Amino acid sequence: MAYTYNIKSSQRDIRSQNSLLACHMIAGIINMFVTTFLVAHIYSFNGDTYTYLFNVGVYNLFVYLAQAVFYVPISKVVDKTNRVITYRFGMFVKAALVVCFIFFGPYLAKLLILAGVLNGLATAMYYASYNVIKQEMVSRKAIGSYTSLVYVISKTLEVVCPVLLGLLIDVTTFSQVSIIVFVMCVAQIAVSYGIKSQRPEGSCFNLKNYMLKLKSNSQAKSKIMIIYYICLIYGVVILTTNIINVCVMLEFGSTFSLGALTSVFAFASIIALFFVKKIKSYKGRIVLFVVCGVAPIIASIVFAIWVNKITVIVLNGVITITSIVYKYLFDIYRNGTLKEAGLYNEISEHHAVVEVIANVSRIVCFALLLVVALIKSLVVFKAMLVLVSVVTAFVFVFIGYYEKKYVNTESKSEELTTTQNDNTQK
Repeated sequence: MAYTYNIKSSQRDIRSQNSLLACHMIAGIINMFVTTFLVAHIYSFNGDTYTYLFNVGVYNLFVYLAQAVFYVPISKVVDKTNRVITYRFGMFVKAALVVCFIFFGPYLAKLLILAGVLNGLATAMYYASYNVIKQEMVSRKAIGSYTSLVYVISKTLEVVCPVLLGLLIDVTTFSQVSIIVFVMCVAQIAVSYGIKSQRPEGSCFNLKNYMLKLKSNSQAKSKIMIIYYICLIYGVVILTTNIINVCVMLEFGSTFSLGALTSVFAFASIIALFFVKKIKSYKGRIVLFVVCGVAPIIASIVFAIWVNKITVIVLNGVITITSIVYKYLFDIYRNGTLKEAGLYNEISEHHAVVEVIANVSRIVCFALLLVVALIKSLVVFKAMLVLVSVVTAFVFVFIGYYEKKYVNTESKSEELTTTQNDNTQK
């Protein structure tokens, strides 16, 4: 039976927060290996561009199919039992996947579906637990600073780790580097024992009741539905990342080059994140959103017209830097909106809806990538890249709308209340 507590009056457990943060940082490195560098490793299976695209599409399609299928039932388990045990078990499954890479790395082309399903299952177990634990441990007031800290540390790790991983894979083998990553998996599991299990009183996973509560609370429904609309588009983001990784490998043919570019733009993302936090005015943020929405479209069009090393580097940089803006803001609103609505016991249901919506859009995207690979048309591939950039730009439209309708209004309301209180005291 899980430890139960009252989420409104509970005290912060700093040790648990730090352990959770450390586990998540290690998870970032592991995921970098089983996503970015696995996509690069798939390139070594053959020299055919469209077969490469097809293999990348197959792997990712089954990753997100597994996530979509397993996320809701796992969320039920998380909500009714000890979420840390489920969290830790997700790490075990990921470690098992890495063990498969150790022994079957050279034959991975024949095991892409199995690898995808294992990765999807592990990711569903990990995030179904992590999203709930994080929301319970971190207060609404602190979620912004916590999210910022997560991104700064993760991007700092991305400055160093990709170069090392890429270089090691180039000078050794993918299977040999998998041994190092497996050691990280074991270290992550060990650190997870510092996290204290918590479960809100009266918690009971019920999607139907959650939807009825949203329906009866018009303001909460309006705010949360905007988050769900963003999720439909947010799923497209992972396709953009994969397409760019494919383009880098096709142009450079080296995992070290992929790692070096990832590191450079991770450092640029840290600077961008600090810049975003400095912009407080709504007008300034609108300008930021317009620039971040338009820049990837222009970069993808330029790349589609002139395919070369320079344009792929520019496209990689623009996508990486602009994406940190909406990922940071989306995570804050995704995690904070539920608490603002007073729906403390519906954390699991909320995140289950978020992840299912995002994964459905990802499934559609990678199914389209398979179609593009089968058509074997460079023009269609370029058109898809531009289209994905256009669709992703709508994330900024929804975030801007959300801030105008709620965040900006609430800030003005707080200022007005403060002024009235000051006048009353005078």
